[in-house]
Amino acid sequence: MTVQDLQDFIAKPESGGDFNIVWGGIKTKHHPPKPLVKMTIGEVLDWQDSIDRLYMSEASGAWQIMEDTLRGVYEAAGLTKADLYNEKTGILDGDVDTEVDLASYAFQIWKNAIEADPSLQKAVAELPDVVYSTKTHTPSEDEPEGVLVYMRTAEDNDALAWIDRDGNSITESQLAVLRAAECSPDTSALPHDERHHEMVAKGVELISSQEESVGGGSGRPSGARFRTYERLKRYAEEVKGQLFDTDSLHRAIEEIYRHPLRESAKDTLNRQLRSGISDDALAGLVIALRDEGRLCLVQEEEEGREPRIICSMGLSVDRRED
Repeated sequence: MTVQDLQDFIAKPESGGDFNIVWGGIKTKHHPPKPLVKMTIGEVLDWQDSIDRLYMSEASGAWQIMEDTLRGVYEAAGLTKADLYNEKTGILDGDVDTEVDLASYAFQIWKNAIEADPSLQKAVAELPDVVYSTKTHTPSEDEPEGVLVYMRTAEDNDALAWIDRDGNSITESQLAVLRAAECSPDTSALPHDERHHEMVAKGVELISSQEESVGGGSGRPSGARFRTYERLKRYAEEVKGQLFDTDSLHRAIEEIYRHPLRESAKDTLNRQLRSGISDDALAGLVIALRDEGRLCLVQEEEEGREPRIICSMGLSVDRRED
């Protein structure tokens, strides 16, 4: 699938391809001052920020891009805030498989689903801790039968994996795995493969080993925890022996290394990192979050943390007799 295919896939249900559309819940008086395609990326970001506290969404344009997503992708696409916000800029032509994009994309799927069927919110909340199912899948060389695994790691990161029937990983693209799980409301379940749980176990092993090898004690390189830790570690070296070389700074760095971030801290740090926060301001923010008990989920070391499977989805040819 090409980037253009992905763009078309997102645009059709989200906006009908209308590049000037904004989220339907935004009141007319709070709409952009001019058509989106005549605004620069910087102007769109300023407008989205101005209504951020008023609405649950600032989704804009054909792809219904949220403010945080836009801040995370425009530079990756080789653009600046002075470029126009329209289809010709190729705003999604950069690396669309980043942590922020995946989170925004998944949130948009959930929002669309509960808007179409509000009963889903209660039904999903009442599901058991670990659920699994299987859906019909037409296999190809690049997209074989297997399972999709969603788990929360020991370091409190969300991760996805696609494992084939031989226990091999199919892709490292989190977005590709998320899209493979797509189901319509009338999608029927198939009997699960007898090797379903065996394949899930392979997925758990893969995700856990990847986290250990690429993340160390500070999580995945793309995550807020890793980026914050690396920034502050470098900053601490730069200010060593100076006024800002404080015990509070070092304690905060150590806490980030040893413990997973709280979800609220992840959101705050992701937002500030995407907005270009300076090192000294980032240090001040992290120290304040730690002082307020809002930085990390501190647990007793001897308790340990175990990875947790949230759900899994089998992908299988329908072999039932007609």
